[in-house]
Amino acid sequence: METAWLLLWSQGKKNIFDVHLSIGYNVLNMANKKTELPLALFRSKTRQTLLRLFFTNPDESYYIRQLQASFGTSVGTLHRELTHLEEIGVLVTEEKGKLKLYSVDKDHSLYKELKNIVAKTIGVEAALKGELADIPGIKLAFTYGSFASGQETKSGDIPICLMGKFDQAKMKTVLARLEKQLGRNIVSTSLSQSEFRKELKKHPPDLHEMFSGPKIFLVGGGDVLLASAR
Repeated sequence: METAWLLLWSQGKKNIFDVHLSIGYNVLNMANKKTELPLALFRSKTRQTLLRLFFTNPDESYYIRQLQASFGTSVGTLHRELTHLEEIGVLVTEEKGKLKLYSVDKDHSLYKELKNIVAKTIGVEAALKGELADIPGIKLAFTYGSFASGQETKSGDIPICLMGKFDQAKMKTVLARLEKQLGRNIVSTSLSQSEFRKELKKHPPDLHEMFSGPKIFLVGGGDVLLASAR
């Protein structure tokens, strides 16, 4: 994997989206040499929106008018992209009355690899990192609990912890926009650095899920967390 990273950087691919996608395609090809998944799978904006929604909510099914109302994309464009994703096996469909429901195919041989690539390039993790990076004053941010461990329940909340001094109104607007894009509720806990330190002392790491369990760091990292505990 390190060789792949070095090769990509030497070729000048310094856009993290392209780096993740290039590594992702290598993973997909190694997992299944005969995969029919096209290398342009993530290039269409509408397709990115759909993949983000379906892989963030793998237990949910959606019909085309529902998606049109959520994203404001034309029915024709949605139909074309959904049909394409169904044809290459990423999505499956079922009929309920006059409705055709689409959902992600969790039985696909590359489902786990695809879910991981989506998460890191256009999914929850990538979306949160991208938005939070544009808000000055955040020193540390991470998701935790069942979401970070990959054991989240159907349409469960996404908890995030935020440490720093930042514009709370802007944060509220950003999180509301992300909730709409992802189709999930985001529950945030905002703490100043001193408040964060007090919480660490009040709840030792081995007694509090927020501090002891698995985490996905969105801003900062484990070194910042440890430094804040001192």
